[in-house]
Amino acid sequence: MLAAPVVLAPAARRGLARRWGGPAALVAGSAIGVALLVPGLLLRVSGMHAAGDAVPAGALLMWGPAVCLVAGAEEVALRAGLQPLLRRAAGPAVAIVATAAVFGVMHLPLFGPAALPLDLGVGIVLGC
Repeated sequence: MLAAPVVLAPAARRGLARRWGGPAALVAGSAIGVALLVPGLLLRVSGMHAAGDAVPAGALLMWGPAVCLVAGAEEVALRAGLQPLLRRAAGPAVAIVATAAVFGVMHLPLFGPAALPLDLGVGIVLGC
């Protein structure tokens, strides 16, 4: 979310921000992103941790940029590549749901089937 202004600045210069909803859409998307972090934060505060959670805090400097690059590549492939093709072929609703399904399936190996509903929801929110 901290990189959003840097990523969206070129789009804003080209006038794409008006089509996407401008600053209000960025604020809404950021609020949704923060809301999606709340369940994990509550679990962590209550003492529940994921299996691979024993990563030192200093590792953030290594894996943080890598995660951002991978997430950015996913968004480009899905939202700028697949979703527009599906929208032209089958309409916006089908494009959003199908792209969300691909997003969910992409994350199955890493997070497992228990995370599929969340991944589908996130995929739908990101696709709208």
